[in-house]
Amino acid sequence: MLRESLVYIVGRAVPSVIAFGTGIALTWLLTPSEYGTYGLGIALVILVSAIFFDWHALSFMRFYQSNAGNRHFMPTILQSFLLLCVASVVLALVAYGSGLLPPDYRALLWICVPGCWCYAWFELSARMEVARFQPTHYFWMNLARNGGILVFAIALAWATGSPYYVLAGNFLAMLGAALIYRKKSFSIQPGMFDRQIVRRLWLFGWPVGIVQILSAFSFAADRFLLDKLSDKA
Repeated sequence: MLRESLVYIVGRAVPSVIAFGTGIALTWLLTPSEYGTYGLGIALVILVSAIFFDWHALSFMRFYQSNAGNRHFMPTILQSFLLLCVASVVLALVAYGSGLLPPDYRALLWICVPGCWCYAWFELSARMEVARFQPTHYFWMNLARNGGILVFAIALAWATGSPYYVLAGNFLAMLGAALIYRKKSFSIQPGMFDRQIVRRLWLFGWPVGIVQILSAFSFAADRFLLDKLSDKA
């Protein structure tokens, strides 16, 4: 138990150090305005993920052990995730079509919505390894994600000077890390979808989701306020 706990702690601490170094490097390679755009993109991803996906991942953690033997459970988790991706596209289309978003936010939107899928899929995949009591998998996934982000971010910032390319590289690193370990028992066959499982996930998850959304707003709001009231730099 102590060994596994230490692996989880290291699996958070070491990637956090790498993420800190990535942030420092980007402040050197990007202008203040470009770094501000990058920060807005990260805030937008965390906000969209909180609205659509966090409750789903936490509900998975809650019900995995009691449903591990149910062959419909994992396909339902995958298919409900895909439905949430579709819902996020609908919201993005509404936001884009409203005409209320400035042009630079429109560009961010179409990078960060797919980026949010990568971010949310990584978080769900990491929780799957925790639920299956695979601390070393969790460690290597986090290390691969943050190590990949470091490499992509520095290379793309140096080569392009564009925060949009840096964000896209980050999201690709997240997706790659999420795919390191093959996920078992997934199916996109509609017949494997179980509405009762989704109902249980939702009944447990919606109060948790509200808390996650409020937490994400408290994290992200200052970025958007600074951009609105001052500038991205």
